[in-house]
Amino acid sequence: MPQDMGTTNVPTQSPADLQARQPVVLDATHIERVDTAALQILCAFFRDAEVNGLVVQWQHPSPALQNAARLLNVSTCLALSAG
Repeated sequence: MPQDMGTTNVPTQSPADLQARQPVVLDATHIERVDTAALQILCAFFRDAEVNGLVVQWQHPSPALQNAARLLNVSTCLALSAG
């Protein structure tokens, strides 16, 4: 994932990957900033993934991502620990 995550650079998954029903792993190690719209898009993705039986996992969510999610009260939606 990019250091600055906004609506122009939200991570994407190929249709083939999604059809394979493999877990989607989002590496958020290097995120330094994230905007509200990007978090809203990710919440929608997590919701749709759950409805469609897909597993989405975070790999190394950065403190910046965790803090932004906590401040906007979307940690649960994004399956981020309250830590």
